[in-house]
Amino acid sequence: IGNVNHLAVQEKSGFDLQELRTVFAYHAKGGYLKNLYLQTPHTVLQNYLEVAYPSLDSLKTAMGRMAIRTNLVKSTVGLSDVLIFALELRKQELFRRYGNSTLQFEEVLNGYLGALNINNFYVAGLHHTVLSLKGKMRGLPDSKKLNYDLNILKLQSTAADLNAILPPSVLKQLNIPASVSIAGNVNGTIQDYNTNLVMLTSDGAATVKGYIHMSPGKGREKYDLYVNTRNLNVGKIIRKDSLIGAITAVMTAKGQSFD
Repeated sequence: IGNVNHLAVQEKSGFDLQELRTVFAYHAKGGYLKNLYLQTPHTVLQNYLEVAYPSLDSLKTAMGRMAIRTNLVKSTVGLSDVLIFALELRKQELFRRYGNSTLQFEEVLNGYLGALNINNFYVAGLHHTVLSLKGKMRGLPDSKKLNYDLNILKLQSTAADLNAILPPSVLKQLNIPASVSIAGNVNGTIQDYNTNLVMLTSDGAATVKGYIHMSPGKGREKYDLYVNTRNLNVGKIIRKDSLIGAITAVMTAKGQSFD
């Protein structure tokens, strides 16, 4: 157990730790940082972090048994600080476009990595993006065992931000509206999705309720969705012009016409 009243370090890598204050402990089965205050020119992390585990060796084969308790409030994360520790992220569009941005951040978690309770998760920044949610996640770190039950209190973003976040394969299929806001519940796994969501966009609104289950396998998928739209410009969002052009080309090759 120790007490850091003040620590400042400036490394050659570019990391500038202006202030670190905390009461800390580290032992064979975990550690904590209490009354934490960490500040760089672009980042502030404060309040509380704790991890516990049966043993260091157990992390190699049973990381899901690692206990976590965090309470980070009124914090900020500079993406430029993230890049110092993960240079490979510079290639991603998000960091190319927003590498000098700062995100507002709050997080309250407890439980085990394999059975995590998300009491509060909030992040805001970029051009105009906000994500606020709570819920549960089970099965980490094995993505094949992952299941989740999330209450999305607010997901708000813009085309500019989402075009930097979403993968190119998605952007080829979708024309993101200028503004998007989503709220509701989603639960499932990486193959099965159960939703009850309300979506408001600059191109109309929609309510989506039901499920899509891919786990039964190809040809045995199960779908049951109720979708109610209000002035939703579906054609624009799914790039209808490109889709019709592709269908027309196929039908023309077969000697058929398409109106």
